Amino acid sequence: MNKKYLNVSLNDLRLLYEIFGSLQVETIETPKSIFNGIGILDVFNYCLSENEARKVLWIDGFGQKHVDKYLNFIRDVYQLNNSEPVFVKINKFFNKLHRNNVFNRAIHELAPKERSIFLNLLLNDEYFLKVNDLEVLNTLVKLIAMEEVFSTFYFPKTETVLIGNYDLSLPLYSKHEITFKEYGKLAHKNKLYIR
Repeated sequence: MNKKYLNVSLNDLRLLYEIFGSLQVETIETPKSIFNGIGILDVFNYCLSENEARKVLWIDGFGQKHVDKYLNFIRDVYQLNNSEPVFVKINKFFNKLHRNNVFNRAIHELAPKERSIFLNLLLNDEYFLKVNDLEVLNTLVKLIAMEEVFSTFYFPKTETVLIGNYDLSLPLYSKHEITFKEYGKLAHKNKLYIR
């Protein structure tokens, strides 16, 4: 496959549904009914109090300060999955104004290559993609760090899901405890925590 990403096929969606029981894992009310490993990938090893969060997270540039840790983590996870395609559900835009704001911010903050990837993704009408390229994954991670476009990453080989979220606190669900521990080692390697 030489394309960086493809639209998912019906067979791809069936596979994801068989593995994960849902195509909207982020909305499952009791993930413990499906997953044996559940945690939050985070910069901190504990949940911040409101006061701590105000002091630390609301500082401009928090996401940019830590994004490299997440990029390295995604690279390591991609390698753990033998560089097999990652299925990504892109949560696009709330409305036209949000789309314009995201567009303007991304154009100014992303590197030229990432900008090109972002613009191609923007033109794609699909919300589910089969990604075969680390640069595309990195661009999506940077958009999460900017808190503009959140994506959910499905790793079928390891039966694990990583969900984009605010404050770089990303829910991580894995069907197997041993795989969850492997992801924990990769987080630790990249100065992140799964709490």
